[in-house]
Amino acid sequence: MKKFALALVAATAISGANAEIGSGVYLGANAAMNFLSGDVKLTDGVNTTTVDMGRQRAGVGMYLGYGMTSGCMYYAGEMGYQFENANFRFNTASPAVRGKFKIDHSFNLALRVGYKFTPATIGYIRLGADWNRMKLSANVARLSDSKSRISFVPGLGLETSIARNWVGRMEWTYDLGRNFKRAVPQSVTFDADRVHTQSVRLGLAYKF
Repeated sequence: MKKFALALVAATAISGANAEIGSGVYLGANAAMNFLSGDVKLTDGVNTTTVDMGRQRAGVGMYLGYGMTSGCMYYAGEMGYQFENANFRFNTASPAVRGKFKIDHSFNLALRVGYKFTPATIGYIRLGADWNRMKLSANVARLSDSKSRISFVPGLGLETSIARNWVGRMEWTYDLGRNFKRAVPQSVTFDADRVHTQSVRLGLAYKF
């Protein structure tokens, strides 16, 4: 009985140590739900139409980083790619314009600063920057265009060690916004102001 108890204690200690959030390189993937919003106005010089740009789309991504612990604190730097799949279609009568506005591909760099609630679980603040391309496709000649932008993207998250080398993550990010304007002289102006993307992500990473 004594040997069994000692073996049980040892097994529990080893399991806890294996599940602890620690330092090292990690590689992960996530599934996301993205919420695109913004204020859009279409004008032909006489008439102005306001378009509701609120849409939800599913996306996926991957990330690579290095994290380290210092007491109860956790610090990590990472880079990643996100297929945001954030888009919306519009069809207006006056001016008569139909088309699609989208943000598909996003590359990001981020610093995460966290606090250990338990040896295996941390809550963190994310400070990041995203580079992505906004694309407008329309039926009006020369209105279609694409622009690349860099924006500040903070966030909050919770990360927990599931097993010895596997770490699960739940994260929320908020893109502080960009503008997109395209004008065709003597025709139509497309003006998208405060284009925001919020994302809720569930990720799983392997820690090397």
